[in-house]
Order: sequence, then structure tokens, then C-alpha cells
Amino acid sequence: MKRFLFLIVNIIISGCTFVNSKEKEITEIQKLQEKVVTIHNKLLEKEAKIESINLKILIGKQKQAILKQKIKDKEDIAESIIFLKKNEIKSKGVKFLYPIILQKPNFVTQQIIKNETLQILKKDINMFFSNFTEYENVELNILKQKKKLYSEKENLESFQKSLNSQIKKKNNLQKKNQKKKYSKIQKEISKKANNINDLINETKYKKYKKVNKSKQKIRQPVNGKVIKKFGESNNYLTKNGIIFEPRINSYVISPIQGVIKYAGDFRSYGKLVIIVNEKGYHCILSGMDELMTIPGNKVLVGEPVAKNNFKTGGKNKKRVYFELRYKGKVIDPKREVEIL
Repeated sequence: MKRFLFLIVNIIISGCTFVNSKEKEITEIQKLQEKVVTIHNKLLEKEAKIESINLKILIGKQKQAILKQKIKDKEDIAESIIFLKKNEIKSKGVKFLYPIILQKPNFVTQQIIKNETLQILKKDINMFFSNFTEYENVELNILKQKKKLYSEKENLESFQKSLNSQIKKKNNLQKKNQKKKYSKIQKEISKKANNINDLINETKYKKYKKVNKSKQKIRQPVNGKVIKKFGESNNYLTKNGIIFEPRINSYVISPIQGVIKYAGDFRSYGKLVIIVNEKGYHCILSGMDELMTIPGNKVLVGEPVAKNNFKTGGKNKKRVYFELRYKGKVIDPKREVEIL
């Protein structure tokens, strides 16, 4: 009897230890997720700062081009000044011309050059030196901004390394118990599904929570510009969503808090991610180079789920597709929800 009671107590203690260990693991994952979102938000701030510095450099270069043209237009004045300076060295007699340029005209100078002509000449000389000084100041400011840009780019790379490291750590924790289970489920779903609608039906919740009818807050999935708005695409694969041209090496984030129900290649979509939540929303993302999540992972709003490892330019620019559905039906994200 004592042995039996001892066995029961051990089982209860083991069970409690397992539960505590499980809870500890979940808490650790949540902390890592929050850290990943924070780092990514800071990374976006760095990108915005770099864009601002690039803009300042561009404005500076445009200003330089204008000043350069103005200086070129006044080159004849500069040449005249140089000519006078050369002659001043050869013959001190040329100095009598300086009162003409630098001082108020007197009776003698008025006999040599008319007052009106003198004033124009003085104005041109002042303008030349003013433009030249401003050009040099702009040049110094551009160099300063370039130095700042280099520093910010180094910081950005540091944030990217830190983000990748934290994502890897988080994924390793999440993969432990669910990789086999959810990979098997995903394979079964892929076999059954002929198109995206089939995938949606296979991944939706049986029962949804009631939500407030006011606009739900949803994040834009990628940092970049919109190429095609909702309904503008002629392609049947992308007509129900928004197409983005992402920035260089940008991360694709989860627009909603939910569960990764699908993460892998699917027919013509290439790499596809489907995120679902109990409020009834489905987020469909495609066009990424590298997936940074697996089926079964719980994700926060703003948490990176994929990445684009490319550089812009050339004929084939990268595109990321974003589609939003509510209870299985396609909706226009900008009409139905508040995009952050």
C-alpha cells in the first residue's frame, strides 16, 4: 500500500514538474517573440533614418548642381578677377582699378566706368563668391551625411544579425514538440488542396470568437511601396490582394496575431504562409525567398515570418503578395481594417 501511494505521489510530482517545465518553455518563447518584434521595430526605425539621410544627400547634390551652374555662368567674372590678380603681380599700376570694384565710385572712377556698370560688376563678384562659399558648405554637409549614413548602415547590419539570432533561438524552442505533428498535417492539407480556397477551408477554425464591428488593427506585412492595390491585378493568383515591392533584404511580418497554419511551397504561389486567428481572419503571404517559421507556430503582430534575400534593380524586381480574408471571404484590407 505504501509503495502504491509512493508511486502515485511520484507520478503527481513528475506531472507537476512537466507542467511547470512546459509553462516555463512557453513563457520563454513569448519573451523571445516580444524581443524579436522589438528588434524588428527598431530595425524599421533605422531603415527610415537611412532613407532620411539618403534624401538629405540627394537634396544636397541637387543644390550643388544648381550652384555649380550658377558658378559656371559667372566664370567670366572669375576669369577677370584672376586676370587682374596676375597683372597686379606683374605691374603694381593695375591697383588703381581696385577702388573701382571695392569702394564707392568717386569722381575719377566715374570717368573710367559708369556707375551703373560698376554696381553690376560688384554684384556679380559678390554673387560668385557667395555661390562658391555655399557650394563648399554643401559639400561639407554631404560628406558629414555620408559619414552618418555609413554609421547607420553598420548599426542596421548589427540589428539584422541580432534579429536573425533571436528568430533562430525562438524557432528552435518552438520546433521541439510540433515539427513532426504539423508537418504531417500540412502534407495532408497540400494533397487535398487544389487551390488557395481549398487551403483556406482546410485551415479555418470551426468556431470564431465574436469581434467588435469597428475596424480591426492590422500591420502592413512588408516595408515597401504598393505596386498594385486591391483588385488592380489582372493575374487570377493576385487579384484578391495587394502587391508590394519590398525593400532590399526586408523581412515579411505577420499582420495579425495568430497561428501559422501553412508555411511552405504551394503550386504557382511559390513560398506561401497562411496565418489564422480565432477572430476569423486569414492572412495569406507569398513571394518570399526564405521562410522563418513553421506550421503550428504562434505569432505576434509584427513578428517576422519570412525574408527576402535580394537586391533591387534589374528587370525582375521582387514582389510580395498580401491577401486578407474574414471567415473565408476575401476582403479589401484598407476598407475593412486599419492598416498600421
